[in-house]
Amino acid sequence: MNNNIEDIIEGQKRIFAKSYANTHPHEYIVKFKCSNPEEFDLLCEHIQKNGHYEFFFNKRGIYCSIGDYTYWVMGNVINRRWNSIYFLTPTKQIQKVDNWKEILINGGILHE
Repeated sequence: MNNNIEDIIEGQKRIFAKSYANTHPHEYIVKFKCSNPEEFDLLCEHIQKNGHYEFFFNKRGIYCSIGDYTYWVMGNVINRRWNSIYFLTPTKQIQKVDNWKEILINGGILHE
């Protein structure tokens, strides 16, 4: 089993959350689709131990920034958002930058 967090992340098949493409774009990985569920669990543990609190609307959660992304766990799903399109207000509320669609379109992530 690989213990390097960046290698674990890059080795997973991510799914773009189409339902949230125009509101809160992000990607996710699902535990049962992982080739190694133990690595999924290791990533969840890393997020929980090394994360910080943020608010998504009025829901407080643990988020962990790794490289160009921020990750959070919801059951058997690990979500990630692009740091380039989100920022935190002084009250730790997650917000999108004004040109977020342009950034995702230019990055080949979002298609109009």
